[in-house]
Amino acid sequence: MACGQGFVVYMKVILFLASWGRFYTADCQLYSKEDPLVCFQGNQVTEAVTNSESAWAVEFYSSWCGHCHNFAPTWKRVAKDVTGWNGLLKIGVIDCSAKENHGACNDHNIRGYPTIKLFHAHESNPKENFDLFVGNQAEEEVKFKLLRLIDSQPNPPEIWPNLEMLKFSDFLKLESSFYSRPLVLVIDKKRGTEGGELIVRFSTNKDFSIRRVQDEPVLANHLSVEEFPSVVIFHKEKKIILKRDSEEGNSVSLVQWFETKIQNVLNDLLNRKTVATAPVKEMSDEKDNVDIDHFTVNPSAFVTMDDLINGIGYAFHHEIPIHSMISGSAFGSLLQFVMLLEQVFLKIMPSTGNALKILAQQLHMTKADGFITQREWLKMISHEFHPEMRVFPTDPKWQACRGSEKKYRGYPCSVWMLLHSTTIFTHPIVNQSPATKSSFRTLPYGSKDALKIMSSFIEKFFSCIDCRKHYKVMSKDLEQKLKSDVEGIMWAWCAHNSVNSRLADDLSTDPAHPKVQFPTPNQCSECHQPSQEKRNFCTAFNLSHDKIWNDNAVLTFLCRVYSLHKADEGRCHLLSVKVDYARQPVIPDDAAKSISDVTLKSKKGFSLFSVVLVAVVVIVIFRRKQVVSMVTRNLPIRRLQSINKSSHIL
Repeated sequence: MACGQGFVVYMKVILFLASWGRFYTADCQLYSKEDPLVCFQGNQVTEAVTNSESAWAVEFYSSWCGHCHNFAPTWKRVAKDVTGWNGLLKIGVIDCSAKENHGACNDHNIRGYPTIKLFHAHESNPKENFDLFVGNQAEEEVKFKLLRLIDSQPNPPEIWPNLEMLKFSDFLKLESSFYSRPLVLVIDKKRGTEGGELIVRFSTNKDFSIRRVQDEPVLANHLSVEEFPSVVIFHKEKKIILKRDSEEGNSVSLVQWFETKIQNVLNDLLNRKTVATAPVKEMSDEKDNVDIDHFTVNPSAFVTMDDLINGIGYAFHHEIPIHSMISGSAFGSLLQFVMLLEQVFLKIMPSTGNALKILAQQLHMTKADGFITQREWLKMISHEFHPEMRVFPTDPKWQACRGSEKKYRGYPCSVWMLLHSTTIFTHPIVNQSPATKSSFRTLPYGSKDALKIMSSFIEKFFSCIDCRKHYKVMSKDLEQKLKSDVEGIMWAWCAHNSVNSRLADDLSTDPAHPKVQFPTPNQCSECHQPSQEKRNFCTAFNLSHDKIWNDNAVLTFLCRVYSLHKADEGRCHLLSVKVDYARQPVIPDDAAKSISDVTLKSKKGFSLFSVVLVAVVVIVIFRRKQVVSMVTRNLPIRRLQSINKSSHIL
C-alpha cells in the first residue's frame, strides 16, 4: 500500500516538473526558474488551465508595479507550500508588461495588477468560469482562498479531499469509526488554513481519515485542548494530542511540524518507519543588503523627451486598453489627458502634437456617445490605420527611466516625469508664447488644470491597484486645496517626495537608484537652506514633515529641470511661492488639545461674527457694482471693453 502511494506521488511530481519545463520559457522578471511555479508566455495560460487535472491559481502582474514587487515573496512562499498539495493545485504567473503577453492579459480581462485568477480543475471554459482577487492579502488569507477553490470544486473526483469544517455534533458521529482505522482531527479556527493544508497534504493516504473541526469551546473541553490549531489522533482506545514544545523552536512551519508528527505517530501505530524532522530554511522578504552610498543620483537625469514619449506610448498601448469600455468620468479624463498633451507637444514637438490633435479630434467625435470601446481605441492609435501614431512606440526603450533590471522603474518613472513637466510647461509665466488654438479649447490649460487632469488620469488608468489607491488618498480634495498655478507645481513635487519617503525601503525600489528626497544637496544646495519661516509648502499641505526646504529655490530648480523648451528656462526666476500657512497650520502635538479646546469654546461667537462679515461683504460688492455702472454709463465702447477685460484678468 505504502509503495503504491509513493509511486503515485512520484509520478505527480514528475508530471509537474515536466509541465513546468514546458511552459517556463519567458523572462518573468519578479520570478526565476528556481521558484516552484509556472511562468507563462502568450496564450499558454488558457492552454494550461483548460481541462486541467489540477486547479490553477495564476497571478497576472506587471514587472514595474510596486505592489507586485511586494506581493512576489508572498506568492513564492505560497507556491512553495502548494508543492506539497499532491498536485491538486498549481501556481502560475504571467508578466502583462511584456509585449508578447498583452493579448493574453486582455483576453483574460485583467483590469489592474496584481490580479489572481482561480480556475477549477477540469474547467472547459476558463475565460468565462473563474474567480479572482487582488494580490494584496497576507499569506494566510491567500491560502484560505486557494483552499476554498479546492473545496468548491464542481463534481469532485472520488480522490478529492473533503475540506468541510465540522462542528461538535458532527464530531460525535465520527467516534464510532475510531476502531476501524485511525482518525486525525485538526481543531482549527473558523478561517484557519492549517487544517485545510494538512488535509490536502494527506489527500492520497488511504490508511487513515483526516478531518477538521471548528474550535468550539464545548469541543475544546471535551478533548482537553487549549491551543489552536491542535491535532488529536484517535485509534481504537488511544487518544494522542500533538503539542509543539517551545524547545523545538521554529525551524519549520507549524504545518510542516504537524505533518511530520502525524506521519511518525501513524507509522508507530501502524508499525511503519518514522520520518525525520528536517529544518527548512524559510524565505525572507528582506532585500539584499545594499550599500546606498555606493550609488549616486545623476543630477541631469531628470527628464528626457524619449521617456516622455515612451511613457505616453505605454499608456496608450497598454494601460488604457485594459479597459473593455471607457465611459462616464473615465472618458472625460481620457479626453482631457489627450488635449493636455496636445497643448504641450504642439509647441515642442509638432509631429507628436499633430498626432495628439488628431487623436483628440477622434475622441471628441465620440463625445456625444459618452463612451469608447477597447476596439475603437485600439483602432484610433493603430499604426496601420493611422501612420501618424507611429510616434508613440508600442515597446518602450527607457533612457533616464531605465532601471538596473527590467523590473525596476520604467513606466512609473515616466508618469512622474510627465506630471512635473506638464505642470511646469503650462504655467502662464513659464510658457508665454501664444497657445496653439485647438478645435475644442480656446484658453490654454494652466498648472492647476494640468495637475488635476494628470491626477484624474492616474486615478482611473494607472493599473497598479495599490499605487492608485495611495495616490487617490493623497490627492483627495486637491482642487479645493490649491489656490494658484505655482501651488500645482509645488504639490506635485511634495507628493513625489512623500512617495519616495514611503517607498525608500520598499522591495520595488531599484538598489542602483535609491528613492531619496530630491533635489539632493549636490543638485541644489540653496534648496536645502530654509528661509526664516520654519515651515514650507509641503508641511502646510501635510505631505511631508521630515525636512524644511527653501520653497522658492526648489521652485526655480524644478522649473529649470523640467522645462520642455529651453527658451522657457530664462523665466523660471520670475516664479515665487506664497504659502498661506493659516490654511493648513502645523500644530505641535502637545498644543493640539489646548487649541482644540479654545476652538470649541469660541465656535458660537465665531458663527455670529461670520454672519455679520458675510453681510458686510455683500453690501460692499453691491455698492461697488452700482458705482461702476454709473461711471461707465457714458464711457466710449472701447474703454468699456478695456475695463471689462481688466476685470476678467483680476
